[in-house]
Amino acid sequence: MSAADNPPPPPPRSRARGNNKRTNRKTPPPVEEQEVFADAVAADADQTETAPTADVTEAQEVAETATEPVAATPVADSADSLHDQLASRDQELAQLRKELQDAISARNDVADAHADWLKEREELKAQKEELEQRVEQERERADSAEERIRDLRRTNEESRRAIMRLQQARPATPRTESDASERSARRTSAILGPFTAKALASATEGDGEPEHKGLRDLQLVSPPQANSDTFSPVLGSKIEEEQPEDALPPKDHPDEGSQQSGITGLFPSSLLRPPFGLLRKSGGTESQTSPTIGSQEDAATLESLRTEHERAQTQLESMHKEIAALQDQLLESREAQQASESLIKSLREYIVNAEKSGKREVPLPPPTEAMELAIELAPTAEGTVALLLGLAWLGAWLRPRHVGPAWTEEVPVYMRAASQGYEPHYNLTGRRGAVACEVDVCSNAGAYILEKGGSAADAIIAASSCVGVISAFHSGIGGGGFALIKTQGNDPVMLDYRETAPGAAHRDMYVGKPIDASLWGYVVLADRSGLAVAVPGEVRGWEQLHRLYGRLSWVEVLEPAVHIAKHGFRVPSELHNKMRLVKDQLCAAPTLAPVYCPGGRLWQQGELLRREDLGSTLERIAQEGADAFYTGRIAQNTVDTVQAAGGVLTLEDLRRYQVLIRDAHAIEFRDKYRVWTTSAPSSGAVLLSILKTMEHFPDTPYDVDDVLHTHRLIEATKFSYGERSMFGDPAFVKNVSRLEALAIQDDIGQARYKRIWDGGVHPVEDYNPEHFLAKEDHGTSHLSAVDGHGMSISITTTVNGFWGSALLTPDGILLNNDMDDFSSPDRSNLFGYVPTPANYIAPHKRPLSSMCPFMVQNKETDKMELIAGSAGGSRIITANLLMAYTFMSFHGNVSMQDVINRPRWHDQIQPEWTLFERPLDTLPHFPGYNNDTVRALERLGHVPVYMEPGTSTSQAIQRSLAGVFQTASEPRQWEARGAAV
Repeated sequence: MSAADNPPPPPPRSRARGNNKRTNRKTPPPVEEQEVFADAVAADADQTETAPTADVTEAQEVAETATEPVAATPVADSADSLHDQLASRDQELAQLRKELQDAISARNDVADAHADWLKEREELKAQKEELEQRVEQERERADSAEERIRDLRRTNEESRRAIMRLQQARPATPRTESDASERSARRTSAILGPFTAKALASATEGDGEPEHKGLRDLQLVSPPQANSDTFSPVLGSKIEEEQPEDALPPKDHPDEGSQQSGITGLFPSSLLRPPFGLLRKSGGTESQTSPTIGSQEDAATLESLRTEHERAQTQLESMHKEIAALQDQLLESREAQQASESLIKSLREYIVNAEKSGKREVPLPPPTEAMELAIELAPTAEGTVALLLGLAWLGAWLRPRHVGPAWTEEVPVYMRAASQGYEPHYNLTGRRGAVACEVDVCSNAGAYILEKGGSAADAIIAASSCVGVISAFHSGIGGGGFALIKTQGNDPVMLDYRETAPGAAHRDMYVGKPIDASLWGYVVLADRSGLAVAVPGEVRGWEQLHRLYGRLSWVEVLEPAVHIAKHGFRVPSELHNKMRLVKDQLCAAPTLAPVYCPGGRLWQQGELLRREDLGSTLERIAQEGADAFYTGRIAQNTVDTVQAAGGVLTLEDLRRYQVLIRDAHAIEFRDKYRVWTTSAPSSGAVLLSILKTMEHFPDTPYDVDDVLHTHRLIEATKFSYGERSMFGDPAFVKNVSRLEALAIQDDIGQARYKRIWDGGVHPVEDYNPEHFLAKEDHGTSHLSAVDGHGMSISITTTVNGFWGSALLTPDGILLNNDMDDFSSPDRSNLFGYVPTPANYIAPHKRPLSSMCPFMVQNKETDKMELIAGSAGGSRIITANLLMAYTFMSFHGNVSMQDVINRPRWHDQIQPEWTLFERPLDTLPHFPGYNNDTVRALERLGHVPVYMEPGTSTSQAIQRSLAGVFQTASEPRQWEARGAAV
């Protein structure tokens, strides 16, 4: 910059300020340019109101014109003429009022008809989907029935063939009873082969015939190979054909035969006799003879053969019954095995928890259903259960030391994330679309929707609803936010679903009450936390976003969040840390404690947390639409919870909530980029105002260790932050849109640029001459999404403070404390700054917010090259500034992940210091701000204070010139990771 732009400073003037005031201040050089924005603010100061004052309609202007005083008439005019003129004007005015009312009524009728049509279309669409599902189900049932019929026919044919074989009597060589028993045992073993198991207690100990002892006496042997020609109609197992005598075990080694058969001792010896054939006793042994079927001489022999055959069939049926009983025992054994596997899983979880807490000893788990089932089945499977329990302990200790996944069965692809113990399923780059948010699971949920053919709107709703389940402490369906939407060939628009004040709210509702009555009310005054709750807008916002830009069905979009809430998720480190920071308050909150601090113990990282109440609520919203949240049982539970805690929210407040579509703000930056962001009541104009000031400085890449560059950015931020106190809800504060337009004009930006002095800082009054204080807000969550059809969406959502109002409804909804974002007349800060009247409370008003999701568009290609935003309350503005400005200062030739990784600073005039991120041991690759840079800035008059990293967090998607989407996530949040397809 030339010397002419920054002339030498005059001698410094000393000011006796407080201990917190900036040091080494110097008087800036005189500025000749007229301060246009300050004049505009002064001219409009008397027009700032807190009552609804929307832009005057054309009809109202005519009405005002009609009521202006009538010009004086000549003396010759009579009084009757004047009276006639006034009467004529009155008639015209009445006619205009009537036409206005008719127009309003007609517009309302059209809106109602349109809403009815949309609702009817949704119902028909749902009916169509239901019919399609029913047709598909019936088709599947028909296919299943046909398959079952084929199986039955096949089984019947196999059974018929087996019975025919059994009815054929074949001649055989006489054998001893021992040989016949062994041979029969081999046949029975072939039938039961697949179901044999090793007995933990030997069934062959001692002399004499073993007794029938059931499952405990089974021996663990490999089942003999079955012949493929025969099949058992009972077990579906193939029956071994008779083998020649020399294939049997030697007669003098009965144990060998028993060991091979694996069935001796399972049945009584009478049952082990050969069932196929005719047995006759002869001299203490049994012999098997063959009848002579063709002989007509011995009718008695034929009758005897038939009798023997019938007896053999009866014996076979008895054997089948025994086999069926054995099957029941085996099924019980399998149940015991499943119970033991469940117990193994429980033991593994306890070992993981012990490792996480640093304990060397693993406590035994409390009694579970799996253990009770194992105990119940112990009489028939005690050996198996004992063995499995022993293996469970051994396997648990020998298993790899890492946090296991949330499910052991096949899991949805969106649960395959590092925070849940899996390798990430999705890449960070892709051409079809991408999603970036603070929880890897939720980015996956958005990518999953994109894979199914959903739009960026579908994806970001899926991701946002997921974040509301896992990170409910700072966003969810009990809050609201802003969305910036860009579609192919159109300029971006803003969707305002910010929370609104209840109808019974008023400017002085907190006057005379404890300072935290609008914040964590229960901490100071247990019956006042309900006063913190504003009307939530999140679900209506999703509904409008889906209605305008969605492709998939409403049920499909919310399915991932419902599944995650009902089946559970591993507690990520971010949630665990936020619980730990407020443990005492959290465990004392009547509605939050049962969910997050059961029994006085916080959930630990890696433990499986289920939100079944919230899952059921989301499922109902998915099935019935957004109306399920704003009317009916869910709405009544919300109102009852708030009013029981001293709040003023009503069913009518919920019913009348509306989402607003506003124009987005934009500036051109150095003739290459166009930056888009949201308008009031967001702080997008503040972000653009800073960029418009910095545009007049030399075009050089920004390095955080560049002292002069950083000094200029901080000063530009302070001047624009002073303007923020004039902004508010456009429906309640006059000329907000005009003030925003002034703030981002070129000449106003140049005027601010000329006031910035490279040699030092200004007195605080120069940045904010009105001494108005804009209320500082708190935590938020940001998400970005793009698809392959030209749609880009950037949203920031919040319940305001961490844990909102600390009120959880019976439906699992954590309610916001957004009433704390309003200003109250009696709440001056410690430095004497009074609250801004533009942000005073009024019924149905929307509070001022620091949220400002943004996009950077390449003017030449018309493509959005950066879709980004931040969370962190009042630090959102500076976090977004550092992303947008750094990206454009490098002309896009920089990785957004590298930009987000850099240390940040923050300054908002009051308090009078500049915050710098310091290094943190838990972030080994995060260096923090260079101490030499900080000391150099201190010599320029800044008051440095170090802050912990993570007070602001950013998420972004960068688009390359080749059309590849690259996600960039916040390293200060360990589970933050994008997902692309």
